[in-house]
Amino acid sequence: MLWETVVDKVEICQNRIVTFTLKNGSEVVA
Repeated sequence: MLWETVVDKVEICQNRIVTFTLKNGSEVVA
């Protein structure tokens, strides 16, 4: 239970980093 919660938080964090990177990358390219 606890491990699954940690994994979910890690996945959410990774998704936020990817989204943030893509957004910044698009702004820089544009």
